[in-house]
Amino acid sequence: MNRELIRGCLSVQAIVILPAIFPTPGVKKLLHTGCGGGSREKTWEMGPAICYNARMKSKKSGSQTVLWWVIWIVATLASFFVAAWIWTPIIARRFGSVLETRNAVIWVFAVFGTWMVILVPLIVVMYQKVDKAYEEARLRREKNEARFRSVFVERSKRLLPSNLSAKLKTLPRTLENGHLVHVRLKDGKRIPNVFIKNEEEVWGIYDFTEMPFEVSEILDIEPADQEKLPAFLTPSWLRLDGVNAPE
Repeated sequence: MNRELIRGCLSVQAIVILPAIFPTPGVKKLLHTGCGGGSREKTWEMGPAICYNARMKSKKSGSQTVLWWVIWIVATLASFFVAAWIWTPIIARRFGSVLETRNAVIWVFAVFGTWMVILVPLIVVMYQKVDKAYEEARLRREKNEARFRSVFVERSKRLLPSNLSAKLKTLPRTLENGHLVHVRLKDGKRIPNVFIKNEEEVWGIYDFTEMPFEVSEILDIEPADQEKLPAFLTPSWLRLDGVNAPE
């Protein structure tokens, strides 16, 4: 099966999600060209690592955003009082008490006009900060949506028996260096959507939190129907070599 046929059969989810979770060199190359020629490089770059440092960075960014809001509110209020502090004595010396109607009107125009002038740079700075905070929040949301589970299972416990490996070699690959298959066990159970690397290594399983079988229990393997793939959700994938995607 050539790459053009793969693009025509696989859903967008399979093209984007599988390479991000199981990134072999060939898969990354396919990911770069994307589905229908569109670039998927950004999706690869945003593959998240579920780690302590990432969580701490997110908390720190959120605290900084709140701090900037507080600073902006304080500066906005303070600028009004600064303008009033400047103009009140000036108007009182030249026109008399600001409690008089005519002088009060002058005071309002002078103070609020000066306040608006001061607010312009504050608004510009705050807009930039809000825009940056929004972009960071969007990136964090996309990373959270792209998380997948990962557990470590020894490679020796994930290697297929030689007869099943030989059968896979006769089947067309779903992606370069990998097959998406359904596994039938000796007790009759059927495990769908298992990703096998290089016709020998069980690398990932969809919609499980742990490896639900031993490779010795596998009776047969059948290729997944590429026209009936589910709408893959990244958080439902389980990678079995204990490796998380890069940040």
